[in-house]
Amino acid sequence: MDRGNHPNLENHLTKLLRMLLALFAVFSLSAALAACGDDDDEATTDTTEAEEAAEEPTDDGAEEEGEGEDENPCAEGGPGTFGPPAEGAPADDATPVAITATDYAFDGADALGTQGTYAMTLQNSGNELHEASIVRLAEGEVRTIEELVSSEEEPELTQVAFAGACPGVTTEAVTVEIDQPGRYVLACFIPVGTLPTAAEAPEGPPHAAQGMIQEFQVS
Repeated sequence: MDRGNHPNLENHLTKLLRMLLALFAVFSLSAALAACGDDDDEATTDTTEAEEAAEEPTDDGAEEEGEGEDENPCAEGGPGTFGPPAEGAPADDATPVAITATDYAFDGADALGTQGTYAMTLQNSGNELHEASIVRLAEGEVRTIEELVSSEEEPELTQVAFAGACPGVTTEAVTVEIDQPGRYVLACFIPVGTLPTAAEAPEGPPHAAQGMIQEFQVS
């Protein structure tokens, strides 16, 4: 399992939230927004002079602005959604589940509390960007959230699904396989204050810390 760090949230997450966030670091909106300004820093491979010149900022403000818009999914002409590429549309017999995200709560997630295959959409009805990150805790994990936070031992997690949307946007359906009993967690790790006009991720705490986190037991 690929585990990374999220520098914009590191000082604000509890140990458990940092562990959950690490699972989705590669999908994080804030990483994409931060890349608008300095995705050339600390290169680890040799490049040719032509490549280096192409990577350096230019004096053409319009070109730089265009690159930033490409990075920001909420920019004019952007997709309005973010996350890993879908592996195909959900099966025709998948149960539709519509989750609504507001500032800062989820609605409609209770439908995921039983085993099955779901076609989940995320509607962002808030003013900030929101995501729905779903993970499953390892079988046999009986510690409470409070105990996991205070423990030095990281819990084992399995990625289940991810969807992210800009304000006023509803994502395409993504497949959610709740195919095993256990404890599942739905959370949003976007930093508080992340508006569509943000040039980079703010330093606020994650939405999960404001109550945008839900655990459900599947039997």
